[in-house]
Amino acid sequence: MLQQLGVNSTVFFQFIIYILVFPLLHILVFKPFAKAQEQRQNRTKGSEQLSYEFQQKTAELQAEYQRRAREVNGTIHEIFTDAKTAGAAEQEKIISSARQEAQKMTDENNKKISMLVAEAGKDLHGQASQLAMAVTQKLLGKA
Repeated sequence: MLQQLGVNSTVFFQFIIYILVFPLLHILVFKPFAKAQEQRQNRTKGSEQLSYEFQQKTAELQAEYQRRAREVNGTIHEIFTDAKTAGAAEQEKIISSARQEAQKMTDENNKKISMLVAEAGKDLHGQASQLAMAVTQKLLGKA
């Protein structure tokens, strides 16, 4: 019946060889392969965990950076506002001082001009009689 299935006497030899070679293959091939596979998985799992921790740390550091950046921006804005206010006050002070000085100079110049106009009027009035006499003599001398 075994011969009808295609099994002959070499099956027993093959079975004995299998029984002898399997433990040898198990010790030399399968066990080291399984150990290497397990180590690879452990390293991968450890790397995944480490990667996750780095991602968490990165997120925390980024949040800290953003918080500090907002604080620094607030401080800079405050300093800028203070400097702008101080600058505007100084500008107003300088402009006010310049306006007062200009007004003072304008008043002095107006007084000088008024005095010069008055002097010119007096000189003109004094010369008017002399001029009238000269014109009259010229007219009479020609006629």
